[in-house]
Amino acid sequence: MLLLMMIFFIFPTNFAVVATRQLGLRTELVTLIMVGLDVVAFFVGMVFGGVVNRFRQSVKYFAPMFFLLGYAAYLVPDVLMVVLGSTCIGVANGVGVPYLNTIASIKGGKNSATTVMPLLSAALYLGQFVSPIIVTPASHILFGNADLTGPYKVGIGLCLLFMVQVYLTRHFQSLPPK
Repeated sequence: MLLLMMIFFIFPTNFAVVATRQLGLRTELVTLIMVGLDVVAFFVGMVFGGVVNRFRQSVKYFAPMFFLLGYAAYLVPDVLMVVLGSTCIGVANGVGVPYLNTIASIKGGKNSATTVMPLLSAALYLGQFVSPIIVTPASHILFGNADLTGPYKVGIGLCLLFMVQVYLTRHFQSLPPK
Protein backbone atom coordinates (compact mmCIF):
# COMPACT_ATOMS: atom_id res chain seq x y z
CA MET A 1 0.00 0.00 0.00
CA LEU A 2 2.89 2.34 0.78
CA LEU A 3 4.36 1.91 -2.69
CA LEU A 4 0.96 2.14 -4.38
CA MET A 5 0.18 5.44 -2.65
CA MET A 6 3.66 6.84 -3.32
CA ILE A 7 3.10 6.13 -7.00
CA PHE A 8 -0.46 7.45 -7.05
CA PHE A 9 0.33 10.72 -5.29
CA ILE A 10 2.82 11.66 -7.99
CA PHE A 11 -0.30 12.55 -9.97
CA PRO A 12 -2.03 15.10 -7.71
CA THR A 13 1.29 16.55 -6.58
CA ASN A 14 2.53 17.34 -10.09
CA PHE A 15 -0.30 17.16 -12.61
CA ALA A 16 -1.68 20.69 -12.44
CA VAL A 17 1.74 22.30 -12.77
CA VAL A 18 2.87 20.07 -15.63
CA ALA A 19 -0.44 20.26 -17.53
CA THR A 20 -0.59 24.06 -17.37
CA ARG A 21 3.08 24.72 -18.11
CA GLN A 22 3.79 22.00 -20.66
CA LEU A 23 0.44 21.88 -22.48
CA GLY A 24 -0.97 25.30 -21.63
CA LEU A 25 -4.20 23.76 -20.33
CA ARG A 26 -6.60 26.04 -18.55
CA THR A 27 -7.18 25.34 -14.87
CA GLU A 28 -10.80 24.36 -15.55
CA LEU A 29 -9.70 21.58 -17.91
CA VAL A 30 -7.00 20.44 -15.47
CA THR A 31 -9.67 20.25 -12.77
CA LEU A 32 -11.99 18.22 -15.02
CA ILE A 33 -9.21 15.77 -15.86
CA MET A 34 -8.31 15.37 -12.19
CA VAL A 35 -11.94 14.81 -11.21
CA GLY A 36 -12.33 12.44 -14.16
CA LEU A 37 -9.51 10.31 -12.80
CA ASP A 38 -11.38 9.91 -9.51
CA VAL A 39 -14.62 9.09 -11.34
CA VAL A 40 -12.79 6.37 -13.30
CA ALA A 41 -11.31 5.00 -10.07
CA PHE A 42 -14.78 4.97 -8.49
CA PHE A 43 -16.37 3.02 -11.35
CA VAL A 44 -13.47 0.58 -11.57
CA GLY A 45 -13.80 0.04 -7.82
CA MET A 46 -17.52 -0.63 -8.28
CA VAL A 47 -16.82 -3.44 -10.78
CA PHE A 48 -13.77 -4.72 -8.89
CA GLY A 49 -15.45 -8.00 -7.90
CA GLY A 50 -16.14 -8.84 -11.53
CA VAL A 51 -12.59 -7.87 -12.53
CA VAL A 52 -11.15 -10.19 -9.87
CA ASN A 53 -13.40 -13.05 -10.98
CA ARG A 54 -12.48 -12.59 -14.64
CA PHE A 55 -8.72 -11.97 -14.19
CA ARG A 56 -8.08 -13.90 -10.98
CA GLN A 57 -4.38 -14.68 -11.56
CA SER A 58 -3.30 -11.48 -13.29
CA VAL A 59 -5.28 -8.79 -11.43
CA LYS A 60 -2.37 -8.34 -9.00
CA TYR A 61 -0.36 -6.78 -11.85
CA PHE A 62 -3.09 -4.36 -12.98
CA ALA A 63 -2.21 -1.50 -10.63
CA PRO A 64 1.52 -1.35 -11.41
CA MET A 65 0.88 -1.87 -15.14
CA PHE A 66 -1.79 0.83 -15.43
CA PHE A 67 0.26 3.27 -13.35
CA LEU A 68 3.19 2.57 -15.70
CA LEU A 69 1.05 3.17 -18.79
CA GLY A 70 -0.40 6.34 -17.26
CA TYR A 71 2.92 7.93 -16.39
CA ALA A 72 4.43 6.87 -19.72
CA ALA A 73 1.53 8.61 -21.50
CA TYR A 74 2.32 11.82 -19.60
CA LEU A 75 5.74 11.91 -21.25
CA VAL A 76 4.05 12.66 -24.59
CA PRO A 77 3.07 16.36 -24.62
CA ASP A 78 -0.42 15.88 -26.05
CA VAL A 79 -3.84 16.50 -24.48
CA LEU A 80 -5.23 13.14 -25.64
CA MET A 81 -2.26 11.31 -24.12
CA VAL A 82 -2.76 13.22 -20.85
CA VAL A 83 -6.43 12.18 -20.77
CA LEU A 84 -5.52 8.56 -21.56
CA GLY A 85 -2.77 8.64 -18.94
CA SER A 86 -5.18 10.01 -16.34
CA THR A 87 -7.66 7.28 -17.22
CA CYS A 88 -4.94 4.68 -16.69
CA ILE A 89 -4.01 6.21 -13.33
CA GLY A 90 -7.69 6.07 -12.33
CA VAL A 91 -7.91 2.40 -13.33
CA ALA A 92 -4.72 1.64 -11.39
CA ASN A 93 -6.03 3.27 -8.24
CA GLY A 94 -9.50 1.77 -8.69
CA VAL A 95 -8.03 -1.72 -8.85
CA GLY A 96 -5.01 -1.35 -6.57
CA VAL A 97 -6.64 -0.12 -3.38
CA PRO A 98 -9.51 -2.66 -3.33
CA TYR A 99 -7.11 -5.46 -4.29
CA LEU A 100 -4.75 -4.71 -1.41
CA ASN A 101 -7.63 -4.29 1.04
CA THR A 102 -9.14 -7.60 -0.09
CA ILE A 103 -5.88 -9.52 0.12
CA ALA A 104 -5.06 -8.00 3.51
CA SER A 105 -8.45 -8.90 4.95
CA ILE A 106 -8.24 -12.46 3.60
CA LYS A 107 -4.71 -12.98 4.90
CA GLY A 108 -5.52 -11.27 8.21
CA GLY A 109 -8.57 -13.42 8.82
CA LYS A 110 -11.33 -12.53 11.25
CA ASN A 111 -9.07 -10.20 13.26
CA SER A 112 -7.98 -8.15 10.26
CA ALA A 113 -10.28 -5.25 11.19
CA THR A 114 -8.25 -4.63 14.33
CA THR A 115 -4.81 -5.72 13.16
CA VAL A 116 -4.09 -5.62 9.44
CA MET A 117 -6.46 -2.91 8.21
CA PRO A 118 -5.13 -0.16 10.54
CA LEU A 119 -1.61 -0.94 9.33
CA LEU A 120 -2.81 -0.74 5.75
CA SER A 121 -4.39 2.65 6.48
CA ALA A 122 -1.16 3.86 8.07
CA ALA A 123 0.78 2.76 4.97
CA LEU A 124 -1.74 4.57 2.76
CA TYR A 125 -1.30 7.87 4.59
CA LEU A 126 2.45 7.46 4.90
CA GLY A 127 2.68 6.90 1.14
CA GLN A 128 0.64 10.04 0.53
CA PHE A 129 2.98 12.20 2.57
CA VAL A 130 6.35 10.70 1.66
CA SER A 131 5.64 10.68 -2.08
CA PRO A 132 6.61 14.33 -2.72
CA ILE A 133 9.43 14.11 -0.17
CA ILE A 134 11.02 11.22 -2.09
CA VAL A 135 9.87 11.73 -5.70
CA THR A 136 10.65 15.44 -6.12
CA PRO A 137 14.28 15.28 -4.91
CA ALA A 138 14.83 12.06 -6.87
CA SER A 139 13.46 13.76 -9.97
CA HIS A 140 15.73 16.79 -9.51
CA ILE A 141 18.79 14.62 -8.92
CA LEU A 142 18.12 12.30 -11.88
CA PHE A 143 16.61 14.68 -14.43
CA GLY A 144 17.34 18.23 -13.25
CA ASN A 145 15.03 20.94 -12.00
CA ALA A 146 13.91 22.02 -15.48
CA ASP A 147 12.40 18.64 -16.52
CA LEU A 148 8.71 18.97 -15.69
CA THR A 149 8.12 15.30 -16.48
CA GLY A 150 10.88 14.14 -14.13
CA PRO A 151 8.42 13.05 -11.41
CA TYR A 152 6.59 10.90 -13.97
CA LYS A 153 9.87 9.30 -14.97
CA VAL A 154 10.58 8.53 -11.31
CA GLY A 155 7.03 7.15 -11.17
CA ILE A 156 7.80 4.80 -14.04
CA GLY A 157 10.80 3.52 -12.09
CA LEU A 158 8.64 3.06 -8.99
CA CYS A 159 6.07 1.18 -11.11
CA LEU A 160 8.76 -1.24 -12.23
CA LEU A 161 9.81 -1.70 -8.60
CA PHE A 162 6.15 -2.23 -7.69
CA MET A 163 5.78 -4.90 -10.38
CA VAL A 164 8.86 -6.74 -9.11
CA GLN A 165 7.58 -6.46 -5.53
CA VAL A 166 4.17 -7.87 -6.52
CA TYR A 167 5.79 -10.76 -8.37
CA LEU A 168 8.22 -11.63 -5.58
CA THR A 169 5.64 -11.28 -2.81
CA ARG A 170 3.04 -13.43 -4.52
CA HIS A 171 5.63 -15.90 -5.90
CA PHE A 172 7.31 -16.67 -2.60
CA GLN A 173 4.02 -16.83 -0.70
CA SER A 174 2.84 -19.63 -2.98
CA LEU A 175 5.95 -21.76 -2.56
CA PRO A 176 5.51 -24.72 -0.23
CA PRO A 177 7.36 -24.45 3.12
CA LYS A 178 10.68 -26.28 3.44
